[in-house]
Amino acid sequence: MTLTSSTPKTEAPGPVPGEAAWTEPVRVEVIVGSVREGRFGPVVADWFSRRASARADLEVRTLDLAANPPDFADRIGAADAVVVVTPEYNHSFPGR
Repeated sequence: MTLTSSTPKTEAPGPVPGEAAWTEPVRVEVIVGSVREGRFGPVVADWFSRRASARADLEVRTLDLAANPPDFADRIGAADAVVVVTPEYNHSFPGR
């Protein structure tokens, strides 16, 4: 599922002096790491994705593990960056 945002795109920052300009958007995969019923992860992933999608230099897609995406390895392999939204347990990360 690709999330889109109604927030207007912002201009990407210019290239660093002495470096070539990056012409393609950075591919970001946002992984929703909880599969439990009643989970809050999709809300957090949507919040992050909407804000990140406002940048013209980012292409943001969401991988929800509850949907059992068959192309998980391919999408992660093709991503330039990965954001993992994990559930919280007792003010820390989950044990499993």
